[in-house]
Amino acid sequence: MLATLTNYTEWYNKLSTLSNQTKASGKNTSAVEANLTQAKAVIDQSTTLVNGGDYVSLSDKLSELYNILNGTETGLMLLGAQAGAPIVIDPLIIGVIVAVAAGVGIVVYVVKIRKRGFKPGVGYRPSSPSIAPSITPAQGVPGKKVNLKEKLAKLKEKFKKKKGPVPPQQQGGYEGVAY
Repeated sequence: MLATLTNYTEWYNKLSTLSNQTKASGKNTSAVEANLTQAKAVIDQSTTLVNGGDYVSLSDKLSELYNILNGTETGLMLLGAQAGAPIVIDPLIIGVIVAVAAGVGIVVYVVKIRKRGFKPGVGYRPSSPSIAPSITPAQGVPGKKVNLKEKLAKLKEKFKKKKGPVPPQQQGGYEGVAY
């Protein structure tokens, strides 16, 4: 909050300078000067609150000060002066941005970058293809696609019963009964 008060004080100083320049050009700045007087009083009260450690009241004063300075800046713009508010970045916003960036980085690493090492259902992937031992397709290379139809056809042939003449003990059965 102290940084915010410092930024608002700088903003007040810029607006005061612009007000003096606008007044020197011959324009009526009485309403702007009244706002600046009020803003100076709030800045003094805020400084007292910071020294006393009353940060709850300081938060209310900073909101009030922002509204006064924003109104003053609008009044100066209407008179033709150009003023810019300093960029105020709260440390909480910076923390949220850093946390989101770290989360995105972790997700990208897990999903895209990490390709080597042991993976469930795939096996071990070496870190470099030049170090990897040569593995023939028959040994099953992790990640290689195997034609399922060819594999099933080979298994079918392997377990297929060979048809040939039926042995005599299986031919007869009961006499007179045809099978």
